[in-house]
Amino acid sequence: GRDSRQHPELAPAATSSPANDGGQELTMFFSLVRNELEKTWRSRWIVFAVVGGIFILIAGGLYTYYVFSQHRWSPPPAVAWQ
Repeated sequence: GRDSRQHPELAPAATSSPANDGGQELTMFFSLVRNELEKTWRSRWIVFAVVGGIFILIAGGLYTYYVFSQHRWSPPPAVAWQ
């Protein structure tokens, strides 16, 4: 298959003219970002730990807010069924 890291459509735009410095910087920026993403993906367990921690924090906060808004900190009063 075609290697996804190669971008032949970006190469002519970056080298078309010496005045096209912004495009070259943009291409450099994208290659740097892609490199950082590949390095981060190699240590993906750190990524999953961070994302999981954020998810747990958000879920815990939402659950705490729900319990607080429903006044469920203490059990409901006993109901006399008789």
